[in-house]
Amino acid sequence: MILQSASISRTSDTLVFAPTFNERQTIGPLLDDLLSLPGRFDVLIVDDLSCDGTAEYLTGRAATDPRLRLIMRPGKFGVGSAHKLAWLQARQHGYSRLVTLDADLSHDPQDVSRVLALLDGGADVAFGSRFLPGGRLDYSGWRLFVSRNANRVARLLLHLPITEYTNSLRAVRLQCIPPGLVESIADDGYAFFLNSRGSVRSPRPDHSRNSHPFSRPTSRRFEDLQARNSACDDHIDLAYVRSSCRDSNATAQVSRSFG
Repeated sequence: MILQSASISRTSDTLVFAPTFNERQTIGPLLDDLLSLPGRFDVLIVDDLSCDGTAEYLTGRAATDPRLRLIMRPGKFGVGSAHKLAWLQARQHGYSRLVTLDADLSHDPQDVSRVLALLDGGADVAFGSRFLPGGRLDYSGWRLFVSRNANRVARLLLHLPITEYTNSLRAVRLQCIPPGLVESIADDGYAFFLNSRGSVRSPRPDHSRNSHPFSRPTSRRFEDLQARNSACDDHIDLAYVRSSCRDSNATAQVSRSFG
């Protein structure tokens, strides 16, 4: 693993993280939008050996932007493992807040400000959801059925008062999550997102959760991205269903460490 600028001293108490694998078409616009948002935060990108020019672009950009941190890994180790690494980096470098999102522009970068506003308003953990009023999911037919029901099954099994389990848009006050709870989750793939939500199943009475509605972007620059991702969306949601059934008891046991 190569740490490129990841060890630079932080310039803020907030770290925004996104994992990349062959995101050359979207990583530039994502960073442009993130780094132009009001408020100051650092950005961490973990790249899993992209072969489309993403790594080269990031290396060049990090050389001129002190707010951008890079970790270049020598293989594709899984999106869940990238998120766990981001949690470790955030704690090791003394950040108090962590925001995560996708690098493919399936999340509006403006939502970073919105979930941070929920933390500013008193929430300890904030989740993005396409199923709240004001959110939108531009699926139809079988894909819509699978996505909605994967989240319903997860909510039924885990008994959490949230509406979305299968996306990475979230923000957290790190002091409210015990060190190692999220970082030690066994899943390195997409099931990490389900299990990391289960880890906040039983917060202390003085801890709070909140959710923010969001929509998958539909402007022209996302059309190719949506077509590329459509073939795997159903498999991802079905993986969440399997993970919910397999891990509901284990998740309840892990969550009790909040006690």
